[in-house]
Parts: sequence; structure tokens; C-alpha cells
Amino acid sequence: HLACRAAADQHPRDATWQMLNEIGMVNAETLPTWTHYDYMALSDQLSFMLGVEADRLNGLRIDEAIVREEATHCEDEAKAVAAAPSSPVMKFALMAANQAWRFGAERVSVAGGLGDLDPAAVKSFHDKRYGPDVLTLVIVGGFERDEAVRIVREAFGDDDEPGAPRAPIDWDGLDDEYTIAWDL
Repeated sequence: HLACRAAADQHPRDATWQMLNEIGMVNAETLPTWTHYDYMALSDQLSFMLGVEADRLNGLRIDEAIVREEATHCEDEAKAVAAAPSSPVMKFALMAANQAWRFGAERVSVAGGLGDLDPAAVKSFHDKRYGPDVLTLVIVGGFERDEAVRIVREAFGDDDEPGAPRAPIDWDGLDDEYTIAWDL
């Protein structure tokens, strides 16, 4: 929600989401260890879409107001998903399990407490986890390959070196059983 709604260096608050939706279909989902963004638009919009994404990766401005506002949206969405008859609550269970495995959490907030997060800590997390060096980009459709590669490099730079890998889960070092309390 923050990446979609917060201001970035080149775009005011909510502008990127609105502009991308005007040229096609845009959606996003955050899972336990990554976020995916889906864009469906005409191929001549590739440069614009990647420019917007590069701005959000490199220049996202996270402040107290946007954290509070988007926390409310995230919490409402989590509650709505959990209340649906065909609820994919497993997604939230995996998020809670990831917090236990990786960080030793015993209680995980999925639908509450997000508005209390320190904006500086959220910004630091974003800067470490969301950037061109950890981006996986898949482009499908009516594109000329060399032109698409040129546009990608123009948006994100020429660095083909991957970023620092995330530490793998030490499966053998994990406890056989966990009890995780979560708020859904």
C-alpha cells in the first residue's frame, strides 16, 4: 500500500497509482518475503510504467501521515479477506510463520498496529528490501526484446549484479513446533 500510494521524488501522493490505472490494469500483493506488482497495458507504455516503478523504488517518501492512512487500508483489507467465505487465510498464516521462523516472533499483528510503526523504520525497511538490485522483472507481450532491455536499463540502470541475497532459512535449526498468536 505504501509503495502504491506514497509520494515519490517525481510524483505526488496517489499520483502513481492513478496514472498507472489510467493506462491499464494495475494490482499488487505482498506475501511473506516479497511483493509482486502486475501491470497490464499497451506495449508503448513500458517506458512510462518502468519509470514510475523506478521512482517508487528509489525515491519513495514515507511519512507518519501515509503510514497511518495506509495502515488503516491494510487492516481493513486483511479483515475483509479473513471474513470472506473462501478466505485465503493461509496467506496470513504464512506471514505469521515467516515472522516466527526468521525473527523469533511469538505474536504477529496482521490486522492491527501498523499505524504505530515508526515511519523512519518503515523507510529503512523499504530501502533495504525494495530496490533495483533485488528486483525480478518479467515482461511479456508485444515487445521488441532489445528495445525492452534498453527501456529497463534506462529506468533501473545497467547494473546486472544482484543485490545481497536474503539469508536462507536454516530449516534444520528450526524448532519442530511453533505457537504463533496473531490477530485474525
